Amino acid sequence: MSKIDEKIEIINKAICSNISVFDESQRGLLSQNILSQLRNFVEYTSLKAYCAHIGREIDDSYDNICLANEHVSTRGDLRFLTKFHKFLQITASHYTMDENNSERLMLKYYEFLLKIKLYLKHVHDIDVLENIDDFPLKIDSALKEYYKKISEKINQSKETRTVSTYTDRCYIRKIKPFFINHEVYYEVTFTMANDGVSKFDRVIAFTKLDISQNYAVKLTITNDLIEVFGKKMPIQIIDGWEVSIRPCELDHFADIFGDHTKIQGNTTEYREIMSFLKMTGFNLVEIIELPDKNYQKIKNSIIQKAKATHFLMH
Repeated sequence: MSKIDEKIEIINKAICSNISVFDESQRGLLSQNILSQLRNFVEYTSLKAYCAHIGREIDDSYDNICLANEHVSTRGDLRFLTKFHKFLQITASHYTMDENNSERLMLKYYEFLLKIKLYLKHVHDIDVLENIDDFPLKIDSALKEYYKKISEKINQSKETRTVSTYTDRCYIRKIKPFFINHEVYYEVTFTMANDGVSKFDRVIAFTKLDISQNYAVKLTITNDLIEVFGKKMPIQIIDGWEVSIRPCELDHFADIFGDHTKIQGNTTEYREIMSFLKMTGFNLVEIIELPDKNYQKIKNSIIQKAKATHFLMH
């Protein structure tokens, strides 16, 4: 067993031990104890991913952990590690959370823990968080059954469902994760992407896809039915999505940097930028903040396909 694998196992045992001694009266205290382990858990998972990328084992030094964190931040499939790490730097490392706040954070971080569990198992064949089911989420049994039926529909072939004619851009207003059989699903609330919508125009759909909330998106939606309490209930399922920022919003953004050619939504440059935002999970500010060499690499990749650029000017 490698040194990194050993460290992951040690941290995992500490987390699982706290879950195994769970007592309702100590819920907050146990959450505190688990949170104290999570930053190292994320960093060693990132280090494991980085070692796989470079094809060799490296020491768990501070510099190597920084390299690992930088590496996973550039990978769309591992962006959840970066997001989790940023949260933990604030909540778990800089001050001690009280028991109530620790409990709420554990429920918030449950999604990330499941993603780590699935990643380490599927990619590295490492079993972790074996008793995560024992950490109670306080979900109503009727609601859990409702979500279970939805998850079953999501996992069925979309060919069995009716395709929706909904094709407009929309804004994601809220994404609520729910968990069935160690899989992460999402309840997504969205509205049409225009200035005249109200809170009464919101639509709810369900998906396994990790959809970005940064910008307007286009959704591929199908319709189905589930049976709840003896009655059939219609549901909408999101089978696909893409980032689709309104060109006028890009124009407003580009105005910050001076004169520019009007942004068009039918150009190769626009499509490539939207594709990159979806693939990586980056937002435009994060792209700007990248080191020059990384930004130039992204720009060059888009220019090769677009030939001419109007948004990525500098």
